[in-house]
Amino acid sequence: MSDEFFEARVEERTTEWAAAYGRLTERSNTVDLLRRVSVAATEACTVEGALQIALDEVCRHIEWPVGHVYLLAKDASGESLPTSIWHLDDIEGFDTLRRVTEERSFAVGEGLPGRVAATAGPEWIDDATADPNFPRSAGGEDLGVRAAFAVPMLAGKEVIGVLEFFSPEPTAADPALLGPVALVGAEIGGVVERKRVEEALRHSEARTRSILEAANDAFLGMDEGGFITEWNRSAEMMFGWTRVEAVGRSVAETIVPAAYRQAHLDGLARFLATGEGPVLGKRLELSALHRDGREFPSSCRSGRRAGSDRRSMPSCRTSPTAKTPRWSWPRPATRPWRRRGRSRSFWPS
Repeated sequence: MSDEFFEARVEERTTEWAAAYGRLTERSNTVDLLRRVSVAATEACTVEGALQIALDEVCRHIEWPVGHVYLLAKDASGESLPTSIWHLDDIEGFDTLRRVTEERSFAVGEGLPGRVAATAGPEWIDDATADPNFPRSAGGEDLGVRAAFAVPMLAGKEVIGVLEFFSPEPTAADPALLGPVALVGAEIGGVVERKRVEEALRHSEARTRSILEAANDAFLGMDEGGFITEWNRSAEMMFGWTRVEAVGRSVAETIVPAAYRQAHLDGLARFLATGEGPVLGKRLELSALHRDGREFPSSCRSGRRAGSDRRSMPSCRTSPTAKTPRWSWPRPATRPWRRRGRSRSFWPS
């Protein structure tokens, strides 16, 4: 075989290796982008912070100067609503685009965000000034951008927002660029949805805590180990322990008279094993223990938090009563959890 043949083969294989190396590098860069976005966005304290990180990382990766976020309305309209979350390499140079964008929302199928919302897939515009479905350029103002593309933020299969990016030069669609950014959209959509759930949970817990703090009845909650997790102001006054002192202490050692503690622990173990408690939601009159060691009559109603599962730990609302307890903690000398066939445990057994 001639030298020309071997040279051609070497050149062919070199080209193949170079192409394979390029694909490997591209894939590695995509994985690195996804990792950076996922880690940083997850660590962000707010949804807005997570989205800002995603925009900055993508713009840095693709070397495009402008990025923006639209969020879909939570009602049935599916309208794309502008946000104030931007990546701008030149704030003054793209000020017109920013102003026009923040003044405009889009129905499903309208404009770049609306098209993405309609298809749940990426959309590319080679030249926004010549695109018939780019309403932001209809006013005749120079927006300073030509090429544009957008990808959906997905929570499962649902579009919850749109990431859009702009370049000052006309650019043909680039699948090698679209693919990685679309993956970022899917990743950040999941992060945003988790952040929303976390924020809603924090707000709900804060609202619940404020209600409990204002309640006249003492309120306390506990975890699976029988340790106090909630303790309101009325509980402080009734039992003599401050919230700081009470949280983390054993319920049994804090408010249950010594003679009945083992019975209480047995009932707690039964509840953890079965998820059942015969006295859940019922008001019982029981003896309780004050910090100074004295016992006093109290009325207690225990129950699960709203929306909790069957094995979640119950909480208890307690108020003092001047009457002698009609029911007392079961004494070890008797059948500890039964009296006339009914449970007498402070916590459901």
